[in-house]
Amino acid sequence: MTEVLTKFCNKCAGTKETAAFHKSNRNKSGLCKICSIDLSTTTADLDHCHNTYMVRGYLCHNCNCGLGQLRDSVGLLTNAISYLSKGEALFNLL
Repeated sequence: MTEVLTKFCNKCAGTKETAAFHKSNRNKSGLCKICSIDLSTTTADLDHCHNTYMVRGYLCHNCNCGLGQLRDSVGLLTNAISYLSKGEALFNLL
């Protein structure tokens, strides 16, 4: 199995817990928990809560950044889903 290339956030990368988790799981590439991309084909990010430091799992970089941009907020994610689901458009760019 291909070793997963993993990125950690700067704030949490140096903890011994992060290193231990990665050491025991780095070869379990699997799929991104959000978009299902094969993590052996891309860089995997170790997703975790910055308040509780609880590890949620490996995500692809794009999905992890998306969660971060929405501040890991279920409310903001729900609003984003609602916004996209409406399919409203102000005008066509073409």
